[in-house]
Amino acid sequence: MKAITVLTIYVLLSAVPTLAQEQDSTSKIICIVEHPAQFPGGVGEYKKFVKKNVKYPGHGRLCIEGSVYIGFTVHPDGSLTDFAVVKGICTECDENAMEALKKMPRWIPATTSDERKPIKIRMTVPVKFGL
Repeated sequence: MKAITVLTIYVLLSAVPTLAQEQDSTSKIICIVEHPAQFPGGVGEYKKFVKKNVKYPGHGRLCIEGSVYIGFTVHPDGSLTDFAVVKGICTECDENAMEALKKMPRWIPATTSDERKPIKIRMTVPVKFGL
């Protein structure tokens, strides 16, 4: 019985610091975007960039087709960070696509509909591998 009482008091006291933590009120989630972030020159220029910079790995030409989806963050100044494979097709294609996209120029940042100022946004783009 004494052990249960001690355990109960320990659990209650260990929960107090968790409840006392302050919420970060500076974070703001934007749900409505006036203009999404975009590659300079639009979709056509993005496709040209991908065609020029993404190369099939040696064995990839044998049978691999599909799209690798790469996610990244576009900051208010247009810089790009936090690249990650969202959906891949093979390790070599995934790495090739990510390395190529890391060479992209600054993007035109997204803007909010209410303030029309640049915001940070997470984007996911496809990189197609076809024969």
